[in-house]
Amino acid sequence: MQKTNSISEISSSKNDAYRLDIRSKAQFNKDILEASKHEQSLVEMWTKILSKERKKKIGYKNNGCGNDGRPLEISDVSTDADFVVDEVGFVEVKFSKSVCKEFFHLKVNQVNSYLKQNATLLMVNGSMTDTPTYTVIDSFGLDRLKSICKVVPFAGFGFKEAYKIPVSNYIWKKLK
Repeated sequence: MQKTNSISEISSSKNDAYRLDIRSKAQFNKDILEASKHEQSLVEMWTKILSKERKKKIGYKNNGCGNDGRPLEISDVSTDADFVVDEVGFVEVKFSKSVCKEFFHLKVNQVNSYLKQNATLLMVNGSMTDTPTYTVIDSFGLDRLKSICKVVPFAGFGFKEAYKIPVSNYIWKKLK
């Protein structure tokens, strides 16, 4: 006789499949570790720019979950903003390793969460290139993109619903 799965095991399996997209658990864990380290370096570069612009030290601290890159159980995952930045507040860091020339994408459920937190988004385009650029989108801008951008199933997020956002809608500044 074959053992049947409990409802919580089935639910956990579905959540893991949704979360992993098309990646293996090992690849997912590796990606999370690398992305967490990368986000730390991006927020550090950005706060140095802010410090220079404002002529005073702008610091940041970790917020949210998993900023150390260790794998978390699905029940421990949240969409809380990644950092709290002096004089800015909650900041979520998103990036595209290569340069997005026409569009970038943000998951619908995450945008809704950032709006509830009154968070600011630091979007870095071409983060793994020699000339990364960034734009900052405050909660007003996040709310606005909801009404002007199309929602699409985005392959890069495992076909989860995402806003398709024109790069040309924003002013991009050099990060380095």
